[in-house]
Amino acid sequence: MSVYPKQKTTELIGLLCLMSALLLVLALYSYSPQDGSWNVSSSESEYVNYIGFTGAWLSDLLFQFFGLASFLIPAVLVSVGLRQLRGLELENPVIKICGALVMIIATAA
Repeated sequence: MSVYPKQKTTELIGLLCLMSALLLVLALYSYSPQDGSWNVSSSESEYVNYIGFTGAWLSDLLFQFFGLASFLIPAVLVSVGLRQLRGLELENPVIKICGALVMIIATAA
């Protein structure tokens, strides 16, 4: 960990990316079609998803749009998070984000 504010910010972004990736993996892994979500009506008040209401909605949305390619999103987040934690700059971030989106969409097709 660094003492400089800019480096602390990049480390914080790295930690947020890693934590988001972990939560997303848990939500996708514990997906259940019986959970109520944006296109499923369920009388169950308990959610099977480990992340609860938010995880059920998010995993259903991602599986509807991308299918199993949704598991690539946490991989991208881990990659960005580790890079940020090590203090390495992300060169051409717009191009890399677009490339990651194209990869996920192409894998889903």
